[in-house]
Amino acid sequence: MPPTITNDDIPLETVRRICEHMNNDHALSVHAMALACLPRNETNLRVKDAKMKSISLVDYTLSYVVCGADFCSMRTNKVVFEPALKGAKDARKRLIEEHKKALEPRVSWLVADAWTISIVLICSAIGLATNILGEEGIITAISNSPPSVSSFVARVFGSASAFAALTKYSWYFTVVAHYLEAVYVMFKCVTCLKIGLKPTLKWGFLTFCVGYPVAGRVVEFVAIDRKSRVPKKAS
Repeated sequence: MPPTITNDDIPLETVRRICEHMNNDHALSVHAMALACLPRNETNLRVKDAKMKSISLVDYTLSYVVCGADFCSMRTNKVVFEPALKGAKDARKRLIEEHKKALEPRVSWLVADAWTISIVLICSAIGLATNILGEEGIITAISNSPPSVSSFVARVFGSASAFAALTKYSWYFTVVAHYLEAVYVMFKCVTCLKIGLKPTLKWGFLTFCVGYPVAGRVVEFVAIDRKSRVPKKAS
């Protein structure tokens, strides 16, 4: 579907060229811009088929499909340039800025939903238990706990020492797994997302904290970019 051209301050042919260029060659940027339009209480929704429909000196228009667990709906958003463009030649620079802004990770993702909150709490708990209490401390804490707790641990894990060992090795596994995910994410931030050092480190830090809930966002961006680079068959 061709872009919707509704513009008076940039030549129509220039608008068409910019929209087609963004949709065909920078689908990753357009997808990220559409995601950035979602309010904070909808960051768990999926976005697909994002397109830039028009651009003017004061704003650009995106259309995209938002999907939840049991619904999909089409949305259109106008994103205002602040300040307005001085002319058509200013569009490239400002769209690069919009790309970088849309790909800026948010610390709020750590508490975005029950899944990430659970990961933060569990990682914090096993980290504190391993590094502050140690195996002996965990065993002692279970031994001094109410009988219902110690009997539950014995019934589920076999013994307090087995639970302590599982806690320790779970922590080590989590650290290594999240570290590897963070390295992958930062590599893709540099090679695929093409963002600066500060947001790259921020992506790495957030990934190290919760793992896939953040890394999965970068995986999604990489998939969008890869799909856009597949040669399109002539109709």
